[in-house]
Order: sequence, then C-alpha cells, then structure tokens
Amino acid sequence: MTIIIVKLVLVVVIGYLLGSIPIGYLLSRRHAKVDVRAHGSGKTGATNVLRTAGRKLALLVAVLDISKGALAVVIAGLIVGSEYLLVGDSGLWWLLASAQVLAALAAVAGHIWSPFLKFKGGRGVATFFGGLVA
Repeated sequence: MTIIIVKLVLVVVIGYLLGSIPIGYLLSRRHAKVDVRAHGSGKTGATNVLRTAGRKLALLVAVLDISKGALAVVIAGLIVGSEYLLVGDSGLWWLLASAQVLAALAAVAGHIWSPFLKFKGGRGVATFFGGLVA
C-alpha cells in the first residue's frame, strides 16, 4: 500500500511541475521579445499570446499547453502501470484512472499557479483539454 501512495504522490508532483512550465511566457519572451503578462489579460495562455505575439506563436503555445495535460496523463499511466486494471483480490482497479485524473488536475493547477511566475499563470483551459483528451 505504501508503494501506491508513493506512486500517487510522484504522479501529482510530476503533473504539477510539467503543468507549471510557462510555455506562453517563455515563447513570447524569446520570439516576440515581449512579456505577455504585461499585456491583454495578463495571463500566459495562448489567447493572450495571440493578442500580443501573433497567430503562429499562439498556435504553438496552444499545442504545447494541450500537450502538457496529455503528457501528464500518459506519464501517470506509465508510473502507476496497468496491473491494477484487473479486478482481483487487490480491489484497486480504480487506481490507474484515479492517478490519471490526479495528474491532469495537478497539471492544470501548475499551469494556473506556476511557481516559476510567482504563482501566476494562465487559465488552464488548454491544459485541462489535453488531460481530458488523453
């Protein structure tokens, strides 16, 4: 049971750290030489990047933000594994799905409250969508 808890904590930490990478901020700083947080809504998501840095960069930010949520779910599946999918004596058939949901929510939380940007970030819509699709 302890290993299960360790795996779940690891899934949440990885999901949060992955989600907290401020893609919109980093790409707009590098390519458009603008701090996206100082313009428009002040958020770091693709919509604000569209307002400040253009369509191409906004599309890239949207794809990468969606990928953060999806990747968190995939990593959770790899960490927890599929051995709990079988309904057996362990009764832990729900563990994989729960770990994936936790990873997606942690990625969204990381996107919204990024420690790299003083706990500010985007709205988490694209990251949530990525977690939902995966």
